[in-house]
Amino acid sequence: MGVSPMQYGIDLIDSADETIEHMPLNETDKAWIRQEIQAAHKREGWGKLTGFLKDWSGFGGCIAIALFLTLQWGGYVEFRTNTKDRLDTLEQKDIPALSKRLDRIESNLQDLTSIVHTVRLNQISSNPSDPSSSEQVTKLLISAKNKKVNLDPTAIRNNGTKFIEAAHNNPNAWSAALAFLNYRSFLNIDLVPNFPDAKGINPDEQPSIDINFKPLPPPPINSVPAGTKILGFSMLAHGAGAPPGKAAILDKISKPKKSGGNFEVYIIDAFGGTITLDDQRMRNVIINNAVIEYDGAQTALDNVYFLNCVFKIRYTPNGTNLSQDLLASTSTTFKSKS
Repeated sequence: MGVSPMQYGIDLIDSADETIEHMPLNETDKAWIRQEIQAAHKREGWGKLTGFLKDWSGFGGCIAIALFLTLQWGGYVEFRTNTKDRLDTLEQKDIPALSKRLDRIESNLQDLTSIVHTVRLNQISSNPSDPSSSEQVTKLLISAKNKKVNLDPTAIRNNGTKFIEAAHNNPNAWSAALAFLNYRSFLNIDLVPNFPDAKGINPDEQPSIDINFKPLPPPPINSVPAGTKILGFSMLAHGAGAPPGKAAILDKISKPKKSGGNFEVYIIDAFGGTITLDDQRMRNVIINNAVIEYDGAQTALDNVYFLNCVFKIRYTPNGTNLSQDLLASTSTTFKSKS
């Protein structure tokens, strides 16, 4: 009959001398004992379940698993259902509300940025005769335009007027004044009337149109595919059938057209080309993306909008007066003095 390893640890009696001796444990016994202790510790928590399944194995293990799923499945389904309901609520209510809050925060940040830039503009415009002030103002306005920061139009008008007046003694101030005009033209983009029904027209087919326009230099040869049409400028017209007193005008002062067009508004996109205002007569015209040149000769503007334009105006009495009017409002009405 075999003897289990645990029996090697009991006390043995020597029949010869009746004395009790303790037999020491060998390395094999010690290793087995350590293994049993570790196994007992592992049967905590999930270890109890795994140990139980090992002990039962086979059919008994399957029964244990079935009982576990039966008891726990209801709780699992309830958890999934509650989680889905909460996610649906979050999607339907909380996320739209959060989106609105983020929009408000973004709007507030934009307002704050505008206020900070406007305060800074007022500060550095306090001494327009200082050449460094002109340089700082120009940089601030260019940065605000590039970042699409909307400054206070009143601050643009008031501070721009300071530099126009200071330009009499400080040529650098005139460069800063033109920077104010460029920025004001950027602000006009959101303020101009919208004419979604305007239709394209060919100015070459309109005998009443005569515009001082110089397109951008043509691109280098072979830089665009053969046959590509390089546009000088595009033109839209709104309000066909307008009476002569309200019709748009776009011609030369020295060569006025006897018969005007019958559209109410002309809309021009210059694609970066140059429009010269000298000897030009305009009424009800919207000009986009143009370089605007003016040397101070005769010009007559009536309800003309300049959007996203760059101004190159010579410092003359007519040039300063036109600049004042450009800063004063979104649309410009101006007639030069002889």
